[in-house]
Amino acid sequence: MNGREAESGGLIRVCRLAEGGMARVDLAIKRVGTFRRMYAVKRLHPHLASDPEFRAMFLDEARIAGLIRHPNVVGVLDVGEDLQGPFLVMDYVDGLPLGNLLGRVRSSAEPMPIQVALRIALDVARGLHAAHELSIDGRAIGVVHRDLSPQNVMVGFDGQARLTDFGIAKALGRSSTKTVTGVVKGKTAYLAPEQIRLEEPDRRSDLFSLGVVIFEMLSGERLYKRADAGANMRAIVEEPVPDVGELRGDVPDELVRLLFELLAKSREARPPHAGEVANRLESILAARIQEEEAVSVADYVELVASEAKQEQARVLAEAMEEAERTEIRTPSRGSGTPVPPPPRKPVRATALIASLVFALIGAVWLLARGPAPESSAAPPSERAAAPTSPETPASAAPTSTPASAAPEPEVTAARAPELPSGSPAASSPRPPRPRRPPPARARGKPEPSKSAIPDWVEFGR
Repeated sequence: MNGREAESGGLIRVCRLAEGGMARVDLAIKRVGTFRRMYAVKRLHPHLASDPEFRAMFLDEARIAGLIRHPNVVGVLDVGEDLQGPFLVMDYVDGLPLGNLLGRVRSSAEPMPIQVALRIALDVARGLHAAHELSIDGRAIGVVHRDLSPQNVMVGFDGQARLTDFGIAKALGRSSTKTVTGVVKGKTAYLAPEQIRLEEPDRRSDLFSLGVVIFEMLSGERLYKRADAGANMRAIVEEPVPDVGELRGDVPDELVRLLFELLAKSREARPPHAGEVANRLESILAARIQEEEAVSVADYVELVASEAKQEQARVLAEAMEEAERTEIRTPSRGSGTPVPPPPRKPVRATALIASLVFALIGAVWLLARGPAPESSAAPPSERAAAPTSPETPASAAPTSTPASAAPEPEVTAARAPELPSGSPAASSPRPPRPRRPPPARARGKPEPSKSAIPDWVEFGR
């Protein structure tokens, strides 16, 4: 791989989009004629690519997310493996993580509008419900995301929020990986109490995480902000739930009640499924729109992150242009995309054939004359040591290929037979034949110029 092109699928790598503890996500484009389409390609880090457990988790993500078809879930389109290990090809979302957006909201000193928080929460609830309800041949497979957090919610510049990263999702019939006793999987600030107690999570565990995300959007603060992860986990299990209505007076009472239910310590006290949560959020949003002017997520993102959006578009455009130029100059070896060979100057085959014909005619003529007198024969040692000179016939002189020349097509040519020491060819001088210049050979491919774009670009991480 040349650093720009995926080994499989003919995708040209553009730049780095994001990186976590388990994997990285690159932007890639597919080009067919004038057609262009962008994708996100997810890969395990090199030190994890050969680990059986992480590989199984990675392929489970492909198996689970690849089956979910919903506008609020980032779709997995393909899965494969190349020299770098397994990879997933996903829909590219032109936007930014919710965690990035929340950081910009805090910097603005203005809270996120209630409508915007409701619309994002509604999209996430719908995506969660689609994942939870996933079934194969009528049999529910029991998907639980287990890692819902602002970093795993992509907010598109089109205003739509999408759930992503099913890397540690739980499902029936998944591969041989299983939770190791004493190991908590997920981001600690968004874990449900039962996950911290190492109990088996279910869909209501994801609803607790959704409640934490909604609380953070409305308040601009973490649910529990303690000194370390251990203190945070103890607070999640033991401390009472803060009242978001006391932190922000414009939060509707119905939303306050829903948050208390989502953040209940006992899963039995939470709503039964994400579909019900989505219905209640939709009802609260409809009532809110009747009281005030409608506010779209796309308009709000443009207001808060317009500079970041423009800069991201500029850098990506430059990176894609550079990636395409580099891909044309230095096609990757062994990739799935056929690459035409560099143009070569034509080999003068006619001149080579003519030389061989003349040599064979001369040899036949000399053999027909019969043996020459012994006194005119040169000693064998002199014949062996005689260097090739301008007088040496072109057909007998070896042709060397420069080390820097590109490999030519293999040509099979018959060598002139070794003649005995008393043969006329060894002793009788022949008129010198003008040497033909060797056929022009294609030079090696030029070294690619170093890209002016950094090897990876990361936004707001």
